[in-house]
Amino acid sequence: MLKKTNTLLLLICINISVVQTIKAQQRGLINVNDDFVEEVKFSVDEKMIYLLDITVNGMLIKGKFLFDNGCRESFITESLASQLQLRNYRYKNVLDIYGGKKKLPYSRLNYVISGVEFPKVKTTVLSDASLGCNVHGIIGRNLLQKCIWSISLKKGISMSNKSSHYNLQDFYKQELLLGTGVKTNFLHGDSTVSCFFDLGAQTLITINNDSTNNVGVIKENEISCFNTRWETIFGSYRVEQDSIITTTDQLLIGGVNLLNDPIGIKYPIVDVDRDIGEMPIVGCVILDYYDVILDTKGEEIYFKNIKSSYEQYFTLGFSVEIKEQSVYIAYLVNDSPAYKAGLQVSDQIEEINGKRITEILTKTLKCDYDKKILSELVKELVTTIKVSRLAEPLYIKKDYPFTLDNKIECNRYE
Repeated sequence: MLKKTNTLLLLICINISVVQTIKAQQRGLINVNDDFVEEVKFSVDEKMIYLLDITVNGMLIKGKFLFDNGCRESFITESLASQLQLRNYRYKNVLDIYGGKKKLPYSRLNYVISGVEFPKVKTTVLSDASLGCNVHGIIGRNLLQKCIWSISLKKGISMSNKSSHYNLQDFYKQELLLGTGVKTNFLHGDSTVSCFFDLGAQTLITINNDSTNNVGVIKENEISCFNTRWETIFGSYRVEQDSIITTTDQLLIGGVNLLNDPIGIKYPIVDVDRDIGEMPIVGCVILDYYDVILDTKGEEIYFKNIKSSYEQYFTLGFSVEIKEQSVYIAYLVNDSPAYKAGLQVSDQIEEINGKRITEILTKTLKCDYDKKILSELVKELVTTIKVSRLAEPLYIKKDYPFTLDNKIECNRYE
């Protein structure tokens, strides 16, 4: 009787898959269960991946959706929900950052990415401010696990239903463990520590305060300046308030030690964040050094090294504050390249690399002003900056603005 029941269930599942395929073909789409390989349109902003031109419930959305395999489910903004004219929500109880209970609406939506249909994906609605400028949603693990994703910042992103579509000969294979996030491992000495593999996290490695001994922190450095964006001080990486940065003597991802030749990362930085929970995180910065094939459903991940030098903190040594279309030096690290070039806290920047600030910000949304300015500042090896205080421009060559032996100290614009 049990054998007959199992056979019947299998036939029902096969029948459902066939019906879904026929319906998708009638709409000119590919069913996610069929055999396919499709290139995916994407952009990269502050190291994070955004998928573009996604159709939701039949409407083509011209905007960005964050690729976030560390997020259990998918999300859209309230504005997009209004455009889609969603009705008949269901609600779930969640805790806010203060521990209070609130209800969030959700619905099941149909997504189409590069012609592949993902039907009835559970999607929660969040406020626009939660997701940032021109970001319409998050593509989470409940959608991503339906196929295999090949991710390369240089070669592009594609999705498929079979890992056999990809040449895995030069890749290192590792198992994934599914919990509230996806886990991989890195190694210190003889001990192995599990990590979330989370491409929605803007980091290389992040650990909490309690994990520093377990992951082999050999030096640490507290940052003495607070409440600022640090892209120009610490490359494109963001260090939050009261952060501690550390380094470890071994870092193993995908079977390769990041500190050994031929990879040779010069300063492997680990960020300590007391708010991340118990599990360390391997974040999206790993894509600077590896191509990744992610098979969440099959619980496998593949890494291929593509870069041998670590440039994460190869930067200028200052950060900026933007007021309307005026840009000021907010923080300046002592003995940094910018400090040595003659830049001072509170200097107003008139030009960057020969372009006036108003020219740089032309046709830029106000919420993207800081990203536009920062991308111009870190574009060249030598950055030219003209400030109102001086008649001639300053030439600032990127360098490592600190060592891990000393506390990072800087002057602050009050």
